[in-house]
Amino acid sequence: MKRDRRRWTRLAFGGLLWACCWGCVKDELHNTPYPDLGTVMVAADWSGRSSDAAVPGTWELYVDGVDGAGVVVEKEGATCGLHDPGKHDLVAFNRAEGVGFRDSVAVVEVLADGTLEPLPGFLFTGTGTVDAVADDTTRVTLRMRQRTRTLELVLKLSPGDAGRVEAVEAGLTGIASLLDVRTGEVPAGAVGTVAPVFGSVTGGEGFAARVRLLGVVAGEKQVLTLAIRMAGGRVERVVTDLTGALARFGDGVEPLVLDATLELPAAGEVGAVIEGWKVVENGEIEVI
Repeated sequence: MKRDRRRWTRLAFGGLLWACCWGCVKDELHNTPYPDLGTVMVAADWSGRSSDAAVPGTWELYVDGVDGAGVVVEKEGATCGLHDPGKHDLVAFNRAEGVGFRDSVAVVEVLADGTLEPLPGFLFTGTGTVDAVADDTTRVTLRMRQRTRTLELVLKLSPGDAGRVEAVEAGLTGIASLLDVRTGEVPAGAVGTVAPVFGSVTGGEGFAARVRLLGVVAGEKQVLTLAIRMAGGRVERVVTDLTGALARFGDGVEPLVLDATLELPAAGEVGAVIEGWKVVENGEIEVI
């Protein structure tokens, strides 16, 4: 396995890429310059990404295990290498900002306060198998699956209430903190909390926050807790359950926008209330 990877890397970066891409002179007895090995060419398909995600500048390919150094490929390019005949496992992913790796496990960075990075970059993964054939070239395209998805939370205020709120702080529980890039599964216990940063919506009609999540954890509740600092210093605390609204969060890649109305108590009273969350179709929210 290690011998295969050295051959792959040496060809990809040692100026011999032409050798496995039919740019050499073959003899009359063999189809390739390396008749005892199989040439494998790998490309990536990025067509399944969301409208707010760009193709990463580079991605990495690993063969028969995510260990050591992978082959770094530029953007929408392809790579090729030589391998012993037979079946080989392929794993590909990009290095997204705010996401680290422990072998084959993607790890969302944890901030100083213990919450997860609220806006990591877009993470893509791809897996597959390929049969290398001696003295021949096999081509394969990996479908890259987007693993992080944008979530926007919008709190609308009743007319006249905008000036009564100075700031909104929040925490959302039940969020995935790890992902195994080989299987696409969230390891057991990989649950964390993200702190959405709410800002004023243009026009002062409410507040909105944008986060990007690796996913939600099945069996855990996604509970949003708000601390609403009112003019004059009083803090209203509101707890709302988003478990149902986020139950199918992992089924799509386009940004999910949820909005609700924040009903503030009358002057001198306490008890802010959030009126039901609903999905906003094709919503574009500008946060300032």
